[in-house]
Amino acid sequence: MFSISQEARAYIAKNGRNVLVTLSFQPSGGSCWRGDLLWGTYTPEIDLGKPIDNSAYVSTVVDTITVWYPTNLKIKQGYDSVKIDLKKLLFTCWLTIDGAQGVPIKRI
Repeated sequence: MFSISQEARAYIAKNGRNVLVTLSFQPSGGSCWRGDLLWGTYTPEIDLGKPIDNSAYVSTVVDTITVWYPTNLKIKQGYDSVKIDLKKLLFTCWLTIDGAQGVPIKRI
């Protein structure tokens, strides 16, 4: 389900060998006064570490790296796997994720 680039693998191995994929809510409309009128998308995000509560996550090991991800994470149509890569800018590094499908919340 996951593929990890060589650079990302080295970075993750150096920083604890655990990666956490989460779904973060990004509102796109509605009213902040009534929760039932708020809609948006749960977008995939990635960071180093383990979940605090394992009950909502599943883990898989890819090349000695443990990837923790939500049970409802799916691969985007047209992708063969979720790709984890490393981006760099000057002295900063961060992980990126591509191929994971967001979960839309639509107003009915």
